[in-house]
Amino acid sequence: MKPTIREIAKMAGTSPSSVSLVLNNKPGVRTEMRKQIEQVLVENGYTLKNQEGKIKEKKNICFIYYKSTNWIANRKDNFLPRVLEGIERACVKYNCSVYILNTDFSNVSNTLSSIQAEETDGIIFLGTEYAHSPERILVPKKVPFVCIDRYFEEESIDSINIENVGSMYLTIRHLMELGHQRIGYLTGNIESGAIRHRNQSFCYVMEKLGLTVHQEHIVRLGVLQEEAEINMEAYIKQQEDLPTAFLSCNDVIAIAAIGMFQRAGYRVPEDISVIGFDDSGICDMIFPGLTTVHANLEGMGEMAVERLLSLIENRTQDVIKSTIGTKLICRGTTAQVKE
Repeated sequence: MKPTIREIAKMAGTSPSSVSLVLNNKPGVRTEMRKQIEQVLVENGYTLKNQEGKIKEKKNICFIYYKSTNWIANRKDNFLPRVLEGIERACVKYNCSVYILNTDFSNVSNTLSSIQAEETDGIIFLGTEYAHSPERILVPKKVPFVCIDRYFEEESIDSINIENVGSMYLTIRHLMELGHQRIGYLTGNIESGAIRHRNQSFCYVMEKLGLTVHQEHIVRLGVLQEEAEINMEAYIKQQEDLPTAFLSCNDVIAIAAIGMFQRAGYRVPEDISVIGFDDSGICDMIFPGLTTVHANLEGMGEMAVERLLSLIENRTQDVIKSTIGTKLICRGTTAQVKE
């Protein structure tokens, strides 16, 4: 049995009259409260109507998980679940359904071209592992399309990304306040998704802040922890004078590097400070806890759904490329530089 309007009002923190207005699609309720009431109504089995009095159709969204080497699933962090959580949360809020397709470089074009507007209202494409030219994607013209976690500066593709330049200012300024001047960078050996843009952002911000980028201290490591450890061990053996701090393109690589620094006799953070990126679930699983950049991955998923729904309503909109700001989470892997 569905809750009464009075019970719905209590759940939404509003009045029964406001619930009644929303349920009958009448004016008089501010936008934020209307959305909140709609969400509670849908979650409790109510059917909403549009302005013409017709039942709102449930939108069907396709989430495409592009795999290059399936390394997201093997990263040992919660990157993918967090993105999906945001998508699912927004789908519940806006009364949408979502289904998932897996694809790779060999069939991405066929997968996209096979999606029909009669069956699918919009597509969210996870570009984290995509390291190729965007022409291969062949964005469907009849189905609204939003890409997440992949910068396409050269193409008119709606996208949602984490703000990289601002993130680099946060981390590098933090290290400079601690006295660090020689800062290295740990990145993946595959420039997929946002990695290339993040790498460029590091170099750009270092220069803007008056610091020198030493190419020998930009370390390219395998994207999985075991590969990263092997690569990092080889790098440490080749270097006589390491930087006093390293930034990393993600938490997995940062943690792999910390392990190898410690095995080589370096103390973290006393000898070398390390900062990760993403604020994934593994950051509190090491000691000391990893200082990192918190990326709102759930928010990225939610924004993708909201942008897609906007495109579904109005196909003639201009392309929008959105970025989500970040914040620095200071734990135990950064410290004042040794004199």
